[in-house]
Amino acid sequence: MKSKPIAAAISLILTLACSAKEITYTNPLWDGYFADPHVFKVGEVYYAVGTGKAPDGKQFPILRSENFTDWEVVGGALDSIEGMKEYWAPEIVERDGKFYLHYAGDRKMRVAVSDKPTGPFKDSGKLMFPDLEFSIDGHAFKDPGSGKWYFF
Repeated sequence: MKSKPIAAAISLILTLACSAKEITYTNPLWDGYFADPHVFKVGEVYYAVGTGKAPDGKQFPILRSENFTDWEVVGGALDSIEGMKEYWAPEIVERDGKFYLHYAGDRKMRVAVSDKPTGPFKDSGKLMFPDLEFSIDGHAFKDPGSGKWYFF
């Protein structure tokens, strides 16, 4: 006798699970070239930055989303630097109210700064690791336990 209510409950759960509307997403999120993507969140807004040129001609397109599904291009992060040919792997982090764009320029790690996550970012003019012949794909990490920053 007790097995009938249990079987009915299981049947109801399975029926409801199978009838749920399937969620689909459209890829790519943006039709432009967007390699080495990095996603970060500021408040309730998500941002993504990637290798490529934005429609405004700047390096590193920045996309914005409030729901992590619908994305819009807000522009490029950085004006091209005279003489620099290669721009790779951007990542943006916030520290003390400033936003730092770490990226590889001509195979050397660099940093640019902005007051906003969407830029414009201004290159510091300094190499992060001047003695290294080849440095790319850097990643800044804040240890949630100690609060210390590390760069990999």
